[in-house]
Amino acid sequence: MGVLIVVCSRPGRPAIVAERLRSAALRLAPPEMPLREPLLLETAGVVAAVANPTDEGVWLHDNEDPPGGDTPGGGAAVGGLFGDNGSWWHAKSAAPEGTYALARWDAHVVELVADICGSRTIWYALTQDVFLASTSQRALVMLLGSFELLPEATACFLSSGTLGPTVSWDARIRRVPPDARAVLDRGSWRVTVHETVPEFGSATGENEVEVGHLREAIATTCGDLNLDLERWVLPLSGGHDSRTILAFLVQNGSRPRCVTWTTRASLRNPLSDASIARVLARRYHVEHELLYLDASRDGLETTLQRFVAANEGRNDEIAGYLDGFALWRDLALAGVQGIIRGDEPFGLHRRRMSVDDGRRHVGGATPDDYPEGHPLHSLELARPSWPARLQKSPQEQLSDYCHRLSQQGFLPTVLAGLAGPKALYLETVNPLASRLIVRTARLLPPKLRDHARAYQRIVDGLNPFVPYSRFASTLPVPDLLVQPDLLELCVRELVSPAMQRILAGDGPLHVLTAMSSATGERRDVRTFLKALTREASDALPTRLAVELAPPWRGPESLPAAKLAFRALLASRTVSLFEEDAWALAGSAQ
Repeated sequence: MGVLIVVCSRPGRPAIVAERLRSAALRLAPPEMPLREPLLLETAGVVAAVANPTDEGVWLHDNEDPPGGDTPGGGAAVGGLFGDNGSWWHAKSAAPEGTYALARWDAHVVELVADICGSRTIWYALTQDVFLASTSQRALVMLLGSFELLPEATACFLSSGTLGPTVSWDARIRRVPPDARAVLDRGSWRVTVHETVPEFGSATGENEVEVGHLREAIATTCGDLNLDLERWVLPLSGGHDSRTILAFLVQNGSRPRCVTWTTRASLRNPLSDASIARVLARRYHVEHELLYLDASRDGLETTLQRFVAANEGRNDEIAGYLDGFALWRDLALAGVQGIIRGDEPFGLHRRRMSVDDGRRHVGGATPDDYPEGHPLHSLELARPSWPARLQKSPQEQLSDYCHRLSQQGFLPTVLAGLAGPKALYLETVNPLASRLIVRTARLLPPKLRDHARAYQRIVDGLNPFVPYSRFASTLPVPDLLVQPDLLELCVRELVSPAMQRILAGDGPLHVLTAMSSATGERRDVRTFLKALTREASDALPTRLAVELAPPWRGPESLPAAKLAFRALLASRTVSLFEEDAWALAGSAQ
């Protein structure tokens, strides 16, 4: 996907010129890829750039000299604008349909628009001189010319493996919430965030007519993608979401090219993603290619560098990139423009969460969630706050709250973060997260929303004789964490002076001590039973697994090796931000 960068300088202050944005955009480019010249747009006192642009999925509109006395301005977006998107570049007009990051402006305002589920994160910063926005934290740090570490970011990342739903690595950077607009008044030089409060249906029953409305919304969205499907690929797994998109694309007369990334060992498991995906591809008579996640020939150190640069500290999910991003590089070099992701907003397919479980599920785990004696408690980390917009109101039903967390917490925090590392290689769209589908799903009766029943009925009816996969086709994280070369890198980073920015004082020593005492990963009875239950439920039908799985409470296990790996990633990320802060020194403002 293209990386969007937008700059508006305050009247009477030094302006940031387009060449500076170009320099920032070029620095974001992965060195193993042929260089893509950034796209630039300068109109109405605003400069926009798109780094690493693809031929599709990039939208620029110059409204500098509009007919009919319209206000001069412009707009820039990356992602997918579905169907008839109208005058999407007009500030204060209705948000277009699609999944995107969008900026638009005129002489009075600059408006940042997030789609209904925040599937593309927009970061922004306001100083006395300039307003900056981008889908990349790194780009903002470059243009700010300095880096101010936010302690809460370290706490969030070590506790949950994500940045949580609100913080960034730099204390000055904010993010636009899902289904919201951040509007800069260019006169008063103030930013106001306008959020949309989601509305959920309260009707009782399980009306099949309502299921039909959801089915129609999915069909309509898949028919309105505005994509050249010969240049896009659908990552096909054995789960619910990609098979739904495949079925409805075929229903609309399209036969997308499908790919599945896998390890070779997974192909021997008949219930793995790769095995089930091959069955689905044959069923729908579509082209299907297996892409193997072999270890990078460039070594683990290079793989880590590429992951840190592309991921920007959003999460610790490196398992799908152990090939050093060779999979994504090769797709881009083959002319693929982007991927059609299956991120969906229908909520939990299994047991309903408690309020605290919901917070942890969307990246809100803190050190206080872990049992006494866990090494996190010895690190003197900051305590991140939980945003008011994601708290359960007294009048809100728990079912509605869980679904709201899925759409406004999990998707913009976890799933948007997972899409981030692909940003420098390919474009991305998320049809199941369209405004039409999300609003239709919200109006379903609660019984049809619980456990995603309406969606499940639709998917079950598509291929009743093709089972769902029960096992992923990527390398399990526990297998990665015991590799000697990775453990060696973690230890070296923990004892380096750079680690003091992440873990001050004796923090690194506490993590090293925990690693040495956890040799063999000794597990208590509760953790052992929890692991066994999870493994058993993976092989059961979903509805049966819901009934049998005990309602364990608390965060997922965080072994010492995984904590050390998160510390390694955090330290490398901060080092990169510090380098970025000086990268444009001496270039023209």
